Amino acid sequence: MKDLKPNYFVIPGIAIAIAWIKKFFWLSGFEWFKSLHAPAYMPPMWFHMLAWKAIFLYTTIAAVVYWNTQTHNQKFWQAISLFIANIFFVIIGHYAFYSAHHIGAALVCVIGVAVTVWSLICMLWKKNRLAASLLLPYGLLVFVAVYNVNALWLLN
Repeated sequence: MKDLKPNYFVIPGIAIAIAWIKKFFWLSGFEWFKSLHAPAYMPPMWFHMLAWKAIFLYTTIAAVVYWNTQTHNQKFWQAISLFIANIFFVIIGHYAFYSAHHIGAALVCVIGVAVTVWSLICMLWKKNRLAASLLLPYGLLVFVAVYNVNALWLLN
């Protein structure tokens, strides 16, 4: 029990809270989303749901690994700031898209997500390759998200 640290519960708790907030916004605008003209290449909804669950799991593990393996110096807090900025962009982006129906604002947020994820991958790569590698699927998925939200914005 001595090795059990509070961040083993706090970080996953934050991830679960974010997932619930995202789901709340998603449910509030799902009917609107279904009414949009979508590009033919857009992956089906089950893919998005499965992919985001995996992304949340990998990102949570990456945050816990990084938190527990790095000295809490200025570079550490810069990386944590990027994790927090990423959370901000994810939540605001889901609100803008699903609740407020502002596709353009959501696109700006998705680009913010991409910038923060790829900045984290680059920053963590030298210090903790495991944490950075766990973020790679997120980095790839966010390119798909930027492409899809941009297409939705242009089509609607």
